[in-house]
Amino acid sequence: MKPPSTTEKMTSRSRVAPFWLAFALVPLSLIVALILLELTGTQTADDNLAHDAPREVIYPAPDFAVVTEEGETLTLADFNGQVLFLNFWQTWCTPCLIEMPHFREFLDQHPNDPIAVLAVNIAETPAAVADFFERNGIARIPVAYDRDSSVQRRYAVYNLPTTFVIDQQGNVRYWKMGGMNIQEMEDIAEQLLQP
Repeated sequence: MKPPSTTEKMTSRSRVAPFWLAFALVPLSLIVALILLELTGTQTADDNLAHDAPREVIYPAPDFAVVTEEGETLTLADFNGQVLFLNFWQTWCTPCLIEMPHFREFLDQHPNDPIAVLAVNIAETPAAVADFFERNGIARIPVAYDRDSSVQRRYAVYNLPTTFVIDQQGNVRYWKMGGMNIQEMEDIAEQLLQP
């Protein structure tokens, strides 16, 4: 039997190299991923609300008509002279769940200020909303219903939650896609309530 030639040895080695390369890259990739996770640190639920700051804009707020649990129709005109936090949400939305106590706390801290929060639920029933608040132990905030999603479309809401902050003159001044926290609400209110 004749010994293998140099070419045969190289071909044999080149077939083995991808196999060993794969075994080397998998553990290396896991180590890099673990290091990156450690560097990013741990996050709390409230950290998830601060990933993107509210954006400052200015344009006339589209009119809307939503229905409260009591059957009353609310429109933009009902909030003239107030800073309105118009929030779009649904009960399955985790960031919506996280931000609701922030809205409650914000309202509690401003009982005499011209500030309103309206949580517009999209296409869910009052029973589902009541269950959401009760099951999660959250104090209620003002809720209205966009049963046919027409207000959602008018405001071009594609992700939940999304909040529009409308000034006392009826202009959208801030909007945020994602959950809001109490500090963001306070900062915006301070800006818009200045004389």
